Amino acid sequence: MKAVDDRAHLVDVDKLLAECARAMGAEVADDSISDRKALNADYFFVRHRVVAELKCLEKDYWGDQAFKERVSAMYASWVARGLVRPRAGGRFHVQLGNLPKTCQQEFIARLRNKLASGVKQANRQIRSVMESKDALDASGVLILVNDGNPSLSPPMVRFLLSSLLNNHNRAISMVIHLSTNMFVTAPSVGRPVLFWAPWEIPNRQPVTEGFVEELRENYFRLLSADGAVGEIHTDDNAMLEDLQYTRAYFKPV
Repeated sequence: MKAVDDRAHLVDVDKLLAECARAMGAEVADDSISDRKALNADYFFVRHRVVAELKCLEKDYWGDQAFKERVSAMYASWVARGLVRPRAGGRFHVQLGNLPKTCQQEFIARLRNKLASGVKQANRQIRSVMESKDALDASGVLILVNDGNPSLSPPMVRFLLSSLLNNHNRAISMVIHLSTNMFVTAPSVGRPVLFWAPWEIPNRQPVTEGFVEELRENYFRLLSADGAVGEIHTDDNAMLEDLQYTRAYFKPV
């Protein structure tokens, strides 16, 4: 595969993950004829006792006019409250590290709210499968693919999700955050790569040993069918801090 600077011919994430799940013997919601499948999680990995739901970040927040208008209103509020100085020409670029703590908290809360509904829905869908399959001993996994939102860096996503999952959405035991159509760069690697970053939520039902690695191996095996794919996989927060999205996408060669 090679990098391109547009979104033409992108990998179909839903199709790829469904194929990966089937290869692991999982039950896939799309294969069901039930009229309730939209209410259920996407995959039940019976052998591993894992229920997983796929969510994709597909819209760049800064490409959303309504979001930009809300941030502009927030900025005007900060100026009115004397928290920041007015910028020449009224243009404002968010750099969290340069904002007062109060402004940081308000902006992060805005981002967290945009993720909250998807996380709550995933929790309900995972719980629904656990109950319908009599699998309350299973672990719940949220598979979160960034498929077009470079505004949310990997460390920012982990920070936001941690706040949403701490003492809430308790059907979710693990998050696997990854990219499929978007490259990241890092000082430790010499070229743009995809990333795979799992982390477990403390004090939840543990995910069975070997599940994450088997899923990752199958996923990248299928993804690289059209050519070699560079990848970086880590559960290290420090390494996540180094990852930055490029504006290039994957395209089969």
